[in-house]
Amino acid sequence: MVYGNKKLKLRRKRKMKKKVFALVVALTMLLALALPIGAGASTSGPFKITINAPSSLSLEGQTFDAYKIFDLVSYDPATNEYAYVIAPAFASFSSFPATYSSLAEYLEALIPTSNQANQTAIDILAGALYQYAQANNILPVASETATAAEADSITLDVTAAGAGYYMIYGSGEDAEGDMIAAVMLNTTNPDIDITLKADAPTVPKVSDTTSSGVSVGDTITYTIPLTVPNRAGYTDYTFNVIDQMSYGLTFNKNVVVTVAGVPVASGTSGAYTIDYDSIDNGFELSFNWSVFQTYATGAPIVVTYSALVNQDAEAFDPLTNSAYVKYSNDPASRTSFKETPPTIIEDDTYDFEIYKHAKGSTETSLGGAEFELYATGSSIKILFYLYEAGDDDTPAKYTVATAETMIEAGLDPDDMTDKLITPGSGKIYVKGVAAGTYSLVETKAPDAYAIGGPFEILIPEVKGTVVPVFDIENTPAGGLFPDTGGIGTTIFYIVGGLVMAGAVVTLVIRKRVTAK
Repeated sequence: MVYGNKKLKLRRKRKMKKKVFALVVALTMLLALALPIGAGASTSGPFKITINAPSSLSLEGQTFDAYKIFDLVSYDPATNEYAYVIAPAFASFSSFPATYSSLAEYLEALIPTSNQANQTAIDILAGALYQYAQANNILPVASETATAAEADSITLDVTAAGAGYYMIYGSGEDAEGDMIAAVMLNTTNPDIDITLKADAPTVPKVSDTTSSGVSVGDTITYTIPLTVPNRAGYTDYTFNVIDQMSYGLTFNKNVVVTVAGVPVASGTSGAYTIDYDSIDNGFELSFNWSVFQTYATGAPIVVTYSALVNQDAEAFDPLTNSAYVKYSNDPASRTSFKETPPTIIEDDTYDFEIYKHAKGSTETSLGGAEFELYATGSSIKILFYLYEAGDDDTPAKYTVATAETMIEAGLDPDDMTDKLITPGSGKIYVKGVAAGTYSLVETKAPDAYAIGGPFEILIPEVKGTVVPVFDIENTPAGGLFPDTGGIGTTIFYIVGGLVMAGAVVTLVIRKRVTAK
């Protein structure tokens, strides 16, 4: 290379394969670097650079510009040596370490590019060159806009400009219509091909719940698997995770982050900072630039945290957790960002209603009946909080509760109860249970009536606008009783149908408004 009065010769024993480096710009910016022309390469042309789109991109309608950074002034095929001189438009470019006397000297020091530190430095250099071109209104030496026929591949002919070291800037469109731009450094070689690498940030969040839903008091653990993004061309890079939960969840403020499988510390001197205050019932996690200096592109990042299902959870109103990534999308601007589409995880709690009435008379509601509820196979009573007492016309309303959810709600855990008691209306509404099978045990019958059951009730995994209502009849004391013993009655809920089990328990379907 020639810089000022100094000539720097680059010797290569063999051909060097080009390498491609990606960086985020709109969705993703990409950087490709090809090392100097291999033995036997032409110095007189023609010179063409073909940009190939990966399967996820379309180049149609997008413009690619070529900027010449160095001119090739000589090539000796016998020794495989090249001499370059800085292009006049970039003669004043100085965004490289002061320990190097020229850009050419600095570029040679960044070989081999397989070294992670060298690759990072080249990524930054490419962005600096692009910023310089924009700031100084440098015009491209070649420019082409892809037609429909060139959606997968476009060729720039730079023969008129001659052999040299080029920066290519362009863009593409992904399947969702988002723009992807590219900045590339490349040495011309006849008919050289470059394939862009698109790797836009995504948020594939998962939780540890099952299809049967969750109960009030459960803890849901969330995991967001990410990767260290491509940040070539950037001297700083914004990569923030923003997460927000619905009011049926209480965020535990316990975020843990690992990079490349190792836990990393938070704080201004750590790998990230986290703000628990700016997002209502959520957080914003901001990765520090040091992470991107330390770890290679593609290194796995895992963000883990949890939330408590609280007493605000409502049946068929999903518990949502939404997360997205805000990231830099222009190396020429520190204030230009883009956001990924949010990833939303939904979990559900369920509800049911009991209607206690006299045998053979749905008009005769019975107050004063007491029940306990157990998960099938468990001897542990489920605890509740009575949040509406009910009366002769309305149901008593209970939510599943734990000491933790009571404290979270500002309530006294001593106010929990293991009894469900019918008011004068004979109705009990229960929310905050998971789908599944439960045992409902009547521990006290209304005056002048006999205790029935126990009853096995099935809460279905059905989303909709109806609430399962279990009709439970009481036989007057001293009347006839079934002789089947204590095996109880099983109730099954079938969408669109009515199931009756035995003579004393009936499941009906009523519009949700009857329970609210």
